[in-house]
Amino acid sequence: MEKCYGVVKAGKNDCANISQSHSCAGQSKLDGDPGEWVYLAEGKCSRLVGGSLTGSAIQLFCV
Repeated sequence: MEKCYGVVKAGKNDCANISQSHSCAGQSKLDGDPGEWVYLAEGKCSRLVGGSLTGSAIQLFCV
């Protein structure tokens, strides 16, 4: 298993995000946030659009 950033749907993250704005699973607010992650089988992340093994602390905001 590996952490895959940037592909998580809102509310479906596995744990805390990079920016530390929350510390629990299921608290992501936006689809595709580059700081949110989910565990995937090795090799799957690189096949997904927007998938990254390294996240970004840039916070996205709903408008």
